[in-house]
Amino acid sequence: MIELNYGEKKLILYTKGHYRNKNLMEALRIITAWNFQIPLESTESYHIYDFVLKVFIQLQEKGYVESPYDLMKSFFTLRRPTITFDSIIDMMISDLSLSKAEG
Repeated sequence: MIELNYGEKKLILYTKGHYRNKNLMEALRIITAWNFQIPLESTESYHIYDFVLKVFIQLQEKGYVESPYDLMKSFFTLRRPTITFDSIIDMMISDLSLSKAEG
């Protein structure tokens, strides 16, 4: 079993559709700002990327999400023209939404 803090649990619940906010980046900004305890207006894309990546790696190491190699391979199979913070975040969020749940 994996130990997650409150913000990490909120992120996973958001990816599973438990909250009404449909604006992905705004919801991620709010969750990230709360988790890092920084002002919302100071929360940038790299904060969100860092937070989502941290949660993704934790879940991947415990076997809850697929390999990061599959994530990187999907960039090429979906033929994205450029790789940006937002496109990487989108791919990790979609993988988190498919993560297995226990307990």
